[in-house]
Amino acid sequence: MSVRSTMAGIVPVTVLLGGIGFLVSQAAAQQAMTVPELRACACEEQTLATLRQRNDAAHALYDERTQREQRLTQQIDQLQATMTPGDLSAQDQLRELLDLRARVAQERRDNALPAWQQSTRRLNEVVADYNAKCANRPIYKTDDEEARKGLVCPITP
Repeated sequence: MSVRSTMAGIVPVTVLLGGIGFLVSQAAAQQAMTVPELRACACEEQTLATLRQRNDAAHALYDERTQREQRLTQQIDQLQATMTPGDLSAQDQLRELLDLRARVAQERRDNALPAWQQSTRRLNEVVADYNAKCANRPIYKTDDEEARKGLVCPITP
């Protein structure tokens, strides 16, 4: 047997042993979550549910304002297409519709959009925190059940 063939057999074993060492250190890093950690994660799950509802409501408000602005634009376009140049009543109505659309657009831009953006940022922050603390760690069913018994969580700000 040559030195080369002997060395060829040793290298894969060394790589394999190094890989096992990596897996052992990974397993040690992935210790099961404790009951207090599980309680904190369960409360964070409740916070996430609340923040998702708030984000959905903020998105719905933004969508409602957008749709209202679109409906007003359609009404304006229809009125402009059918009004006669000398119709003062139609001109007044057009001015009112234009003013209303401008107010709705400003409300959407100045309030509804920033509220939705802020809500989304807050939700994303809590999701990232939850994922960092609570995801991808082993959980024992009995510990999880214990953590959820009589669980009282703080109110989501």
